[in-house]
Amino acid sequence: MGVVKKIWILSKNILVKILSERFKKIFENKNPRTKLVSYFVGCYPTPDQSFELIKEAIDNGVSILEIGYCTSEASAEGPVIKAAHDHVLKSGYSLNDTIKLVDKIRSYNKDVGILLMGYIANLYKYPIKQFVDDIKKAGADAVLVVDAPHELKEENELRDALNDNGLSLIKLAAPTTDQKRLEDIIKISSGFIYQVNVSGVTGVKSANETDVANFVKRIKKLTNIPVLLWKIGHEGNINVDSIEYYNEHFSVTYSEKARSRMNYLDAIDALIIEQATKAPKAYLDIGCGDGRRTRKISQSIKAKKTVGIDNSEKMLSFVERNLD
Repeated sequence: MGVVKKIWILSKNILVKILSERFKKIFENKNPRTKLVSYFVGCYPTPDQSFELIKEAIDNGVSILEIGYCTSEASAEGPVIKAAHDHVLKSGYSLNDTIKLVDKIRSYNKDVGILLMGYIANLYKYPIKQFVDDIKKAGADAVLVVDAPHELKEENELRDALNDNGLSLIKLAAPTTDQKRLEDIIKISSGFIYQVNVSGVTGVKSANETDVANFVKRIKKLTNIPVLLWKIGHEGNINVDSIEYYNEHFSVTYSEKARSRMNYLDAIDALIIEQATKAPKAYLDIGCGDGRRTRKISQSIKAKKTVGIDNSEKMLSFVERNLD
């Protein structure tokens, strides 16, 4: 089930969107009230490791997966994500491999939303109709093409193909978007509106919460379509209660929790080992926990000196025990 080509009706000057069944279920479900969207570079560092990381996100409650398909033209990405794109491409993985990853994810979980995010250049080569057919079979719900304005012929072709197949084309809007363009974007959007709260490329930034709230109100005056926000940065002190919980409670079950997430942790460790300088003068692990993974990585990269830091005295006592 999904949207049809004509995806909106006008009621009391409010544009009412019809969502796909999976998105409808996600947004109507009040538990959790806040919906978490997690971004992953598809097939990074490998398809298998990428799948293990994504499984961990699903198991911990993510509502929608945003999976980037890689390109050398990643103009909207900051240096970290751009480097991940380059790694995937140098490893020989393609958009087709990312679609296979989506199929594997959908076999693992039928409820999580899956959004493919990327650039129009990849779709010139695929081509568009075949791309839409393949992602529908794989189980994707939506596509976001960050460098294609709605005036572009190919974007219209993509939108029509997606809507004909019950899939959504996600559009971006920002507080700097003028009213006429915002109305145009809302008319052609389905699934949800992705609200951009910071300018420039992706990365760690903060947004003004008042500006964000005011822009949400602008959108909601025009449509009932869900609005998803980029993470808003927060400045302030560390919550003391969180530190106490970590020291008094979490530390007690740390080893058990680590064992239940071993595939995920092994994938992260493998990535650190792959990227690290061999035989460094020193290796610093901030938040070292009980020290077991610190030792594993240190031995693998042959660090001459290893330092582990943790804010829990109990954790540090485990380090002493585990490392003799």
